[in-house]
Amino acid sequence: MAGEEGERGKAVIVGGSIAAPLTGSGLGLNSFSKQIIQSWLPHSQQQLLHNTTLPLTIVQNCVTDSERKVHNTLTRDESLNFRAAHWADLHGLLYNALPSNILLWGHLFLSFHLLYDKGSVIVKAKVL
Repeated sequence: MAGEEGERGKAVIVGGSIAAPLTGSGLGLNSFSKQIIQSWLPHSQQQLLHNTTLPLTIVQNCVTDSERKVHNTLTRDESLNFRAAHWADLHGLLYNALPSNILLWGHLFLSFHLLYDKGSVIVKAKVL
């Protein structure tokens, strides 16, 4: 019996974490972005993008004035049809799907220019 001399009580922790939720580590993908990313994935992995993202159906932009203690909603769109992707998941999908010379490690990107025909880009990078 708990509480008797010599015995210790036991604690059960169910599915919890004291860590704050991750923020700022992802992005919202619109329909066009999803189509582009899916075109880079092998046909057998087309569903992975959908499975590793979550629906992002509402976007709301707010402003807070801490001096006056006022909080206002600037915009709110309840018909947003985006998917929320975590950077680590998106990176894993693309890293495994694309040729090794596409994702460059140890490079500092100096400039990125879209050419007039919008079919190609020029990227200047420095190897670190």
